[in-house]
Amino acid sequence: MSNDKVNKEINRKAGQPEQFPVNRMGLGAPNSFFGTHRVFFEGTTGLVGSSYGLPGVTVGRLRTGIYGIRFPTDWRSVSILPGLQVPTGFDYDAKIAGMSGVGILVGQSGGAELHISRAINAPVITTTNPSTYVQAHDPVTGTMAELHFFVTKTPITPF
Repeated sequence: MSNDKVNKEINRKAGQPEQFPVNRMGLGAPNSFFGTHRVFFEGTTGLVGSSYGLPGVTVGRLRTGIYGIRFPTDWRSVSILPGLQVPTGFDYDAKIAGMSGVGILVGQSGGAELHISRAINAPVITTTNPSTYVQAHDPVTGTMAELHFFVTKTPITPF
């Protein structure tokens, strides 16, 4: 059974509808679609174990807590909303950065970065003034990132 068939069967059993193109979502989004790409992490260095979902989307580790996302360059306007599901008590933050060239606005590049970080307790100098700071962090094994893409394939008319 192919990965695509396995993923469809998993989603069907979980009660999730299949992904499909959104042909109408108001006047601003003809020829657009919404889709989810899932990324699974493994190992102590946060390597990408597997990822599936949208055809043409790839994710790879660049450095600690930073992952490169590539998507087809014919996607004219792309919004990515990240979410993390962690099997432990860690509390991670996930943000999309490095969206270089979003459609007609700056030119098409087909790239972005997923930044994963954690709030870390700083060494306390005095007991009256504790502090924390944010540090890039590799997710633990079993962490899953869901990247929700909203894509428009036609040029966007500026307001």
